Amino acid sequence: LDLSMLWQVLAIFRDKEGFSTAEIQRIEQVMKDHYPDPSGEIACVEVGEVLRSLGYVLPVVKLQSFVERVDIDGSGKVDVHELQKLVRMLREEELGHVQK
Repeated sequence: LDLSMLWQVLAIFRDKEGFSTAEIQRIEQVMKDHYPDPSGEIACVEVGEVLRSLGYVLPVVKLQSFVERVDIDGSGKVDVHELQKLVRMLREEELGHVQK
């Protein structure tokens, strides 16, 4: 494995946020099922509904905090890549609780 191949692997991993293709498809599908908006973005309240469909139930204050951390463009809305980051962060938090 040379340096350029390693860089490609890291770029793919980063783009996928550590999710498998099937997991990414599930996140995208749940988002589309709830909000088929052509812009591909959803508001904070809608993010909570999508997360509940994925098995995550968050208090509003915690949800807002997570959305603020992933809303890179500051639009107040979340696109599918930002949603993937948010779900990854929730998974990491869960793993942290399990490992304690």
